[in-house]
Amino acid sequence: MSSLQHFANLFFQDSSCEFMPFQKLKVKIKPEIITFKVPDLDMSNTGEYIKPEDWDAFISRSDVKVVDARNYYEVAMGSFKNAISPNTNNFTDLVEWIEKNLDKKDLETPIAMFCTSGVRCEKSTAYIKKLGYKKCISFARWNN
Repeated sequence: MSSLQHFANLFFQDSSCEFMPFQKLKVKIKPEIITFKVPDLDMSNTGEYIKPEDWDAFISRSDVKVVDARNYYEVAMGSFKNAISPNTNNFTDLVEWIEKNLDKKDLETPIAMFCTSGVRCEKSTAYIKKLGYKKCISFARWNN
């Protein structure tokens, strides 16, 4: 794989097993890593990033709306104090929740989104910004 241009910088790790661990290899091409179903979403216009050491102070502010972008069963394991849970079954449900529950009259309210790996907060803050909200914060760990 390292001889192919697109994989030249990929870290490859090899391991072996004494038995066949999988019946067959199946590779599926998916249009999205985590399905959101928002056409023409500008992923270069995501929320601002906040450092982990600044997160608690930021979400403690009374003017900040904190939204947990995870599904209901993930939220059930725990969340941040005062975070709003959209109570979604899957990530695509978040679009409808945003449209019904975020006040479009108050586009200046800071909205802080968080999730597990960062993909959902990236997509959801891009969507919120597309709707016209000015201050979107993404707690995406790889950007900190």
